Amino acid sequence: MVEKKLFIEGDEQLRNAFGQLLEKKCKGKMPRIVMGDGITETINKFQADKSEKKFLLIDFIDYSKDKSLQEKLKTEKNIFFMAQKMETWFLSQPQILDKIFETGSYFENKLKNINWKNFSEPDKELENLLKNSPSKKNYSKTKTAPKLLIKLDIKKLAEFFSRTNSIEFSEICV
Repeated sequence: MVEKKLFIEGDEQLRNAFGQLLEKKCKGKMPRIVMGDGITETINKFQADKSEKKFLLIDFIDYSKDKSLQEKLKTEKNIFFMAQKMETWFLSQPQILDKIFETGSYFENKLKNINWKNFSEPDKELENLLKNSPSKKNYSKTKTAPKLLIKLDIKKLAEFFSRTNSIEFSEICV
């Protein structure tokens, strides 16, 4: 059997959280998750790897703003985008945000009729929403994101973003 590898930018906490999220879909048929410290290192690891089945998961906003990144990856296959940024995933499931941040139905009410494509900077949008929420908590990519990732409903995530060039989770499972 050919080993599948998923390359993602982030630290060990995010690797573990992505592992727990993907396990919901892959059910024991997990790819090997390879993390890179920053987008450049992640891409370099991805391109240096000679595996037959490898995938790169990156933020679309970072990709769309960086012409050199687009040029570097233009011949690569199996590149998936986290819609805009990972935080878009969180904003797409406001009930998870309400539960984690103990805000009643604050996020559900605020995001009820919002189109996720309207967020040009979803990470800042999430930070602003949190600052104005009843909890007044702060958002951190390294501390908060892993907690949110493992709570996401992967089926809803796949359905919600299926119409985009977003990740197809079933392709990544071994």
